Amino acid sequence: MKYSLGLTFLNIGFPILSYPIILSRLDPENFGLVIHSSLLHQLLCTILIVFFIPFSIAQLSKSSVFNNKRIKIVLSRLYTIQFYLSLLAFLLHLFIFSFIEVEQNNFVYMVYVFATLSFIFNLDWYLFSKQSYKGLFIRTLFIKCMTLLLIYNFVYEHTYYYLAYIMSVSIIMTNIVSCFLVYKLEPFKFSFKVKIKITALRFYFANNFLGSIYQYLDQVLVGMIFSKEALAYLNILKQIINTLNSLSVAISRYYMPVTIKSLQISGIGKNVINVTKIIIVFSFVTIISVLFVLPSIISWITNDNYIYSTFAMLVISTVFLLTTTSVLLDNHISIPLNKVHYTTISNIIVATCSLGSFIHYSSYLTPLIGLAIGEFIGGITIIYLHFFSRKVQNTKDWFANYER
Repeated sequence: MKYSLGLTFLNIGFPILSYPIILSRLDPENFGLVIHSSLLHQLLCTILIVFFIPFSIAQLSKSSVFNNKRIKIVLSRLYTIQFYLSLLAFLLHLFIFSFIEVEQNNFVYMVYVFATLSFIFNLDWYLFSKQSYKGLFIRTLFIKCMTLLLIYNFVYEHTYYYLAYIMSVSIIMTNIVSCFLVYKLEPFKFSFKVKIKITALRFYFANNFLGSIYQYLDQVLVGMIFSKEALAYLNILKQIINTLNSLSVAISRYYMPVTIKSLQISGIGKNVINVTKIIIVFSFVTIISVLFVLPSIISWITNDNYIYSTFAMLVISTVFLLTTTSVLLDNHISIPLNKVHYTTISNIIVATCSLGSFIHYSSYLTPLIGLAIGEFIGGITIIYLHFFSRKVQNTKDWFANYER
């Protein structure tokens, strides 16, 4: 448990420690250029590879797999599928890269092509399924500390491209070490006999594809159509939102097993209300901090290179609140009741609103405003599907036991 929490804090803490160094040294234009070079890698990996991770964890976590000594066969087959997915992502990345006009910054974009290819070695899903958090924690701690040290010593205004090299190498090293750790625990080999039902992956793929639109594609479009400076401002706000959301997700998922167990015993109503109270307190404190403290902190750590308005803070506070609400609905109502496809419907709405916002683009805040509108409509849709749709079974018994 302690290594799992440690891993979570490492992933949250790295941007908090690295961004002040980067933003105090790089102006918005150069920082935006480096970010743009990494976005295609993140977009392709999210669409074609990351969606396979929860599916693999689910397959390996089945008790029948561990009881009949078929773990090596299953692992080999899953690895083979990921190998093909990673190779496809690499070829697509290489193909798209050939059409990008980057002139003197060619190699800044090229290094991330190799980072995409390195995902053929990423087997973190096996370590998560085996709950080998110690190995994950030690690997992540070492690589992130080395990355932070390299950023501190080598990234300056005139060497902004070093940031792309350092970050891509850290991704490659993370994936290679992952493969080494897994092979040490459970030797596997490439399997030529792989059969899988595409329908089993459809919701995993759909949710990751839709999520990539409002996580990465909007930033790609801002960097391509408008300016790298606007992308830099947008990316910082996205990082803040993601960090805040990761904390609310951690809280929500911590209580999620209790909700699932209570569903089988007495109904989930009481537990949902208790978790909601905790989320409300956390959200209130977070929003107050964002509105009144965060702008001064950003200005201070970036040497006034990045100045945000109160309206910008209000927008990200709104996005945070709506996203936190969506996570609560997903983790404590949709998933326990086996209605994951409701989340897919909500994600379609969010992705549509996010892309639709570019029709009337006015500033780097436009995609976030579109995201907020999408999250609001998506949340209302999920509530409607659960409580008011005639196609859904009677759900009043969720809260019946709470009144006792």
